[in-house]
This record gives sequence, C-alpha cells and structure tokens, in this order.
Amino acid sequence: MRSDPKPIGPLPRDEVERLLDLDVPAHLGTIDPSGHPRITPIWFIWLEGAFYMTSFADKPHVRNLRLNPKASLCIDTEQVLDDGTRPNQQVKGAGQAELFPDDGGNITREITRKYVRGPIAAAELERRGKMIRTVIRLRPRRLVGLRGGPPPKKGAV
Repeated sequence: MRSDPKPIGPLPRDEVERLLDLDVPAHLGTIDPSGHPRITPIWFIWLEGAFYMTSFADKPHVRNLRLNPKASLCIDTEQVLDDGTRPNQQVKGAGQAELFPDDGGNITREITRKYVRGPIAAAELERRGKMIRTVIRLRPRRLVGLRGGPPPKKGAV
C-alpha cells in the first residue's frame, strides 16, 4: 500500500535541488523567427544560479536564441503508481539566454559527467569535450518548483 500523494503545490528548496541534480533532460523553450514556440529536450547542469547547456551553433534552438534570447526551461518527472495516479514534480525558469563558446569543452564535459555513466563514460567525456559547442546559459529571473498529483481526499488535513 502506498501513502497518499502530496497535493498540488510548491516544492521545498531541497526537493527543487534534488530534481535539478537528476539525470533527466530539460525542455528548453525558444521562439522561432515566425514567433512560434519551439521545445527542445536538452541535457543541462545547474550551477551558481543558472542552467548551463551546450549545443552546436547551427541547431535551430541556438539560432532562435541569437535572434531572440527569451527562453524558458522545464525539468519534470512523473511517477506511475499502482492505482493509476501519476504524481509529478517540475522546476521551471525563464529569462534571457546568453550564448558563448565552450572554450576547452569544460561545460560540455561537466554535462556529460552528469548524464553518461558506465564503460563508455571516459570515451564520451573525451569525444564530447573535443566538440566545438556553444554554451547556453539561462539565469532564470525566478525558479519555480511545483508538485502535482491527485487532490487531497475530502476531510484530509
């Protein structure tokens, strides 16, 4: 038997930090030249109050950010429980993205360390660290952590 899921509401800071440390991709929102949103799954690290991601300079999301630096990011997880409910947690942020070269590949290596493990890790660190990539830094104006799930049962406090 499971305990009742936590109701919809804000996440405490320690749960926000835990979610930011997970090796799940973020979803980066940019605005394309025609004004439409574009969502891109992307690996990231959270460091000193900012999201850091890297990508290739010619990718659509990087081109979009060059034209319009407004961006948002969402990291979310969902758990499927035996009773069919799907409680979730998410962290969201928005702000102006900054683009700059990943000189030396250091940011790319840090991101790779977070997501790649096992026997291929060392080779991937070496391979990805040599790539010419662009850093996307998003320092959100505000970071919001939310929890979703079924509403509390009637009479529950």
